[in-house]
Amino acid sequence: MSDGRESSAAVRRRHWLAGGAALLCLAAQELPAQTAAELRQRLDVVRARRALADSNLTLARRASAARRTDFVVAGGRRVAFDPEVLSAPDRVLLDEGLERGRARLMDRFGADGALLLDSADWLVARGPRWLGIPSAIDLRTSDGAERLIARLRSPIDPEQVEAFVLRIAGLAIPALAPTLSHYGSSDLGLAPAEYRYAEAGREMAISWAAAGRRCATGSVAACRAVLTPQRSDGPLSLHFEPADWRAVVTAGRMPALTDSSFFALRRACLAGNDRDCAMIVSKVGVPDPFSAGLRATYVLHAIELGGRGALGQIRGASETDPHALLAAVAGVPPDSLIASWQRRTTQALNDEREHLVPVMLSVTGWSLLLLLGASNRKPR
Repeated sequence: MSDGRESSAAVRRRHWLAGGAALLCLAAQELPAQTAAELRQRLDVVRARRALADSNLTLARRASAARRTDFVVAGGRRVAFDPEVLSAPDRVLLDEGLERGRARLMDRFGADGALLLDSADWLVARGPRWLGIPSAIDLRTSDGAERLIARLRSPIDPEQVEAFVLRIAGLAIPALAPTLSHYGSSDLGLAPAEYRYAEAGREMAISWAAAGRRCATGSVAACRAVLTPQRSDGPLSLHFEPADWRAVVTAGRMPALTDSSFFALRRACLAGNDRDCAMIVSKVGVPDPFSAGLRATYVLHAIELGGRGALGQIRGASETDPHALLAAVAGVPPDSLIASWQRRTTQALNDEREHLVPVMLSVTGWSLLLLLGASNRKPR
């Protein structure tokens, strides 16, 4: 009997365990369905909110555009504005800035300067608010997602408007010569900015690519490489040397399809094994080690050397090689243009450092005085 009772208890335990397992399986089957339904519901809510926000933004833009009933027409531009946003004195100052911008282009390039004034209308809008009070007036190239903005204060500074005109004018240069499309079109502002040459010099001096470091020391061949954009299928040797492989592996994009052996080699490479770096360096996606802003200074330097006829040279050029084109614009051989650009970046960087020396000495002096004063204080 005891064996029979134990057998029945065992059977009941097995039934309970089987039932519990069945419930767990059922829950496991239902849970993903419930989670997926909840996820879909949340996504629907997010999409609805986003659609509402987009709709409200569209309505706000339309309402704002409807209030822009007046225009400033000056300097080859037509700028729409809301009379409540732009006061009468600011209209006069905006007009002055637009005229000054156009005059600068004409003085610099002659009639060709008008080629850089596109036909698109600009607009004036309220700037961002702080505590409910408009803090700025925005001069914009458009009211869409793709726009450039000059944030102005009232009363408007005509010099800021002039600088904005020159900035936008430079963006039209690649349209005159498509071979320059890879030379920083978004950075080709024509407003004077010598600091950009200093930034280019600094970028090369501390570059993770050997070509940049060699260019900073005066190598024309290395500078030519720096000024040549890195193609995705181009040779790594254009900008890098074997000593850079570890940096390339560190900064490079991981391949889409790989295996554990790649990651093992990558770990060994990052740990200092140069041979393993060489084995996988060709498998990573390498970003361009030099910025568009750096290369834009090369184009601007050539235009500056070319003087008044520079835009005409660009517009009428037949060269497909950007170095040959810019050398023709500047009126010098290609290597001479590259060498003069390199010297300019070095000089700008040196000038910047010299200007920082008095500031550093002043900060150091005041720090020593404060330290001396603190050390002489008697404890209470």
